[in-house]
Amino acid sequence: MKRLLCILALFTGICAFAQKTLSKDYEYKVSAPYDEVDANDNYYLSGDGKLISVKIHKRDIYVQKYNTDKPGLASEKKYEDAYPKNAVVERILFINGKAVLFYTQWDGSNKKEQLYIQEINMDKGEFEGPAKLLLKIDGKVTGEG
Repeated sequence: MKRLLCILALFTGICAFAQKTLSKDYEYKVSAPYDEVDANDNYYLSGDGKLISVKIHKRDIYVQKYNTDKPGLASEKKYEDAYPKNAVVERILFINGKAVLFYTQWDGSNKKEQLYIQEINMDKGEFEGPAKLLLKIDGKVTGEG
């Protein structure tokens, strides 16, 4: 039993010091620190060599654009009360080279549900123009109503 414990201790010591130094041909870079936004919903989109994150916290939306050629944050934009109180963000998709935010809004007095789209410019890392009404239907699409 002592022999087994000695072998185990020796093996553990060897493993602990096995990767003490990195290879000479390995190189890495660290970016400057930037603030992390803690949000309820996080979306990360990339395409055409561009990378953005869209973070939604309550009704505020943060759009962060990252550098892809060197590590780090290129820009950050905060949109306060980015959509109406009675709206729900459905999803964000990358469609035909464009990032598109979809949200629905319930018009209770007219009993209509509306679907809006908001394009996000991947080059600038910000919203492109106002939201556009895409669809309006009678009643609710999901849920009870």
